[in-house]
Amino acid sequence: MSKRTVVPPNSVVRVPCKLEGTLGAYYIEPVNNLQVLVPKVVRDANEVPVVCFVNPTDQFKTIKKNVVVGNAYEF
Repeated sequence: MSKRTVVPPNSVVRVPCKLEGTLGAYYIEPVNNLQVLVPKVVRDANEVPVVCFVNPTDQFKTIKKNVVVGNAYEF
């Protein structure tokens, strides 16, 4: 992620991300150390990677800049 993201309580935020390399069709599997929920995502090779952050709590959650939010795997 290129900038800090704040996820409000009881909400979902869609965030564009960047990949380190070039992939064909791929899926993104989230890492486990985030303070929010992140569903797995399937994307085509030409689509911009977008990840959803789900905050089911009653508190604001902040995802810092340049944090790895998931790993992309080609299939």
